[in-house]
Amino acid sequence: MKAPDGNTSALAADITEAATAHFTKVQTATTPATPEAVRDYPWGKCTNPMKLKTTKSNETLMGGYTREVYDGHLRRLPNNKTAGPDGIPNEILKMMPEAFHDALHAMAHVGRSGKTPASCKASHTILLYKKGYPLMVKNYSRPIALANTMYKLWTLIVTTLMSDFAEEHSILHEGQKGFRRHLNTERQIQMLLGVLEDAKLTKQDIYLLYVDFTNAFGSVDHPRMIALLEDLGFPSDCVNIVGNLYTGARTAFITPAGLTGELWIRRGNIQGDALSPLIFLSFIEPPLRWLEHDKNMMYACKTSDTRMGQSAYADDPCVATNTVAQIEAQMDKLMAFEKWAHLEVNVPKCALTAALHHNGRNTKENKNTLNRIAQRLSYRGGMIPVLGENEPYRYLGVMVTA
Repeated sequence: MKAPDGNTSALAADITEAATAHFTKVQTATTPATPEAVRDYPWGKCTNPMKLKTTKSNETLMGGYTREVYDGHLRRLPNNKTAGPDGIPNEILKMMPEAFHDALHAMAHVGRSGKTPASCKASHTILLYKKGYPLMVKNYSRPIALANTMYKLWTLIVTTLMSDFAEEHSILHEGQKGFRRHLNTERQIQMLLGVLEDAKLTKQDIYLLYVDFTNAFGSVDHPRMIALLEDLGFPSDCVNIVGNLYTGARTAFITPAGLTGELWIRRGNIQGDALSPLIFLSFIEPPLRWLEHDKNMMYACKTSDTRMGQSAYADDPCVATNTVAQIEAQMDKLMAFEKWAHLEVNVPKCALTAALHHNGRNTKENKNTLNRIAQRLSYRGGMIPVLGENEPYRYLGVMVTA
């Protein structure tokens, strides 16, 4: 393992120490200065373009929990998965006698109070290599948590109940297709290609901004996450359950030299857990709504009544507008949310592109215009990469040109 000071070591103690130091820093919480600062939303305090639901609902999340729900999710637990700290694979849980499941089902009703046993909230985390120098801990940036089997069953149930509530009450934006039933990347690609074809057929300019976040799932701020769940309209018992799941959550990282000591999970979603994608979608929901609050900021099709402000799949949004002023205004919104949420835009993996059909400008003029925009949209000292209308960008695995 190569330490930040440049020294390389194969000693077990050095390896675990390097992993501990890195992930202690990564897990450092971005706690707001005051409780009120959690709701210091970037869209302003006067009018609320988000139309967040602030009224209390009489509905409860656990009101939909039954023994049939328990049995169905027990069957859904996948086989042949690595066990967590308890060492119990899912197959063992499934084969337990009926009396055990009667008791576990009854215990799940304790979840109505929002309390998850502390012993269930421990996990081990596998570090998957992503790219870069393989001896650097920071390049193992795809952590997968191995949770206790009863925790996995519990969060799977909570995920289904939350997802059903979110879909029934239209909490998630229709432009968000990530991790939702019956929705996929094909719909997003079709939507994007549709507006590009409309721009060409009707001789309209179209500007596209592809946005990528650095370690998006691992950067979610817990106090802000809980505030958004509440303000988006999730029931109070749901907010309490999720908040408690992340209170006292801890993990030990698996390294070639063995386990590190346990570290508190003070920031980010528990990746590999069934609930994490839905929590992240809720966290990223506000900017998606904000981008489409003003219909005049969205690309307007002329072959139909469709307008597209953004197209998102989880943490990969694409913003579409008709004019330079609009794309600049939308970028300002994303930067304001990024600052409030303590996310970080991965500038080298973003892209700005356009197809300027209105005046029939050539490719060179097109790219010169985009470069001038990108200079004004520079971020943290870096300029967002500019692509000409014939230069492709890989969006959701598909090479797309403007």
